Amino acid sequence: MTFFTSEFFIQLITSFITPAAFAIIFRVNRRHLVFIAICGALTYAAYYTLLFFTKSLFVAAFVSAMVTAIYAEIFARLRHAPTIIFVLTGIVPTVPGGGLYRGMRDLLLRNTEQALTHFATTLEVGIGIAGGIVAVPILLGIVNDFFAKRKKRKTEQK
Repeated sequence: MTFFTSEFFIQLITSFITPAAFAIIFRVNRRHLVFIAICGALTYAAYYTLLFFTKSLFVAAFVSAMVTAIYAEIFARLRHAPTIIFVLTGIVPTVPGGGLYRGMRDLLLRNTEQALTHFATTLEVGIGIAGGIVAVPILLGIVNDFFAKRKKRKTEQK
């Protein structure tokens, strides 16, 4: 199985366009659109790469959501914008809407076993996304506290 396929490039392009479209729907300031689009493409590239190498939906969703959250934190500061506009729109390419749709369809068709499989997969990706988004601000808080305490100790020693 090859990594760089035409399907990957098509999905990468749509992962660039889709977050920008969501940002327009959410009425985000247009000066952020390119950075939001890059966030979506970066998120999908991380997701695809991790899924290709680990074969784990959870790991791919978790780490790609962390990539999104880190990007959002950095560019929110650089662009003087709220972090949430980058996180919400940037994570769109990895949201498991297709799995939820297939699960609901199978449930309506009384294919309970198949529906549960789709729901489990959707839940796995959803928990990975949520965990990745939450992990970054927590880790940044720990790092900031560490450096603040270190700086305080240095000023007290002088």
